Amino acid sequence: MSIEDAVNAYIEQGRLFALSAGELDGPERRRICASESVRRLVAGPWDDDAHEMFGRRVAAYLVAFIESEHIVVRTGPPVDDDALVVQLHPSDVIEIRCCSAGPSLRVFGFIAAPDLFVALHWKYFHDLKKYKNPAWAAAIRQCNEEWSGLFPFIAPVTGGKFPDDYISGAVSATPR
Repeated sequence: MSIEDAVNAYIEQGRLFALSAGELDGPERRRICASESVRRLVAGPWDDDAHEMFGRRVAAYLVAFIESEHIVVRTGPPVDDDALVVQLHPSDVIEIRCCSAGPSLRVFGFIAAPDLFVALHWKYFHDLKKYKNPAWAAAIRQCNEEWSGLFPFIAPVTGGKFPDDYISGAVSATPR
């Protein structure tokens, strides 16, 4: 079974959810499949209007990954730049940075196949603190555990040339 077949089966079973650009007119250049926790964050139900506004701002970052012709990427620890997508070393975990969503947060997951991001969980950036903080290691470990729980016999895209083997339309981040 291919990774795409496994992802599609989990979508049919309700274990993963395909996020889309919705009613927007842009082409879907990439795909995001999300866990229930990420789906709830961006699609509700929300507790109140403030949570809904926050979720919609996060959703805009994920739609940018799906639709944008060019994606700004970087590899390595956090820096102040304009990257939307970051590959964390040495784990190959991918984070989508939602920096101005309200409180900044990170959506963690893996590239399952070129241009297919599986979003597994999210964390507020202020809870992660510095990159070498144990909270970062825990977020990466959680990502690996969730992947292994879903796909015990299928590896995500790893070890390739980032970003070329992972994401189409990638351009390098520039420092602010």
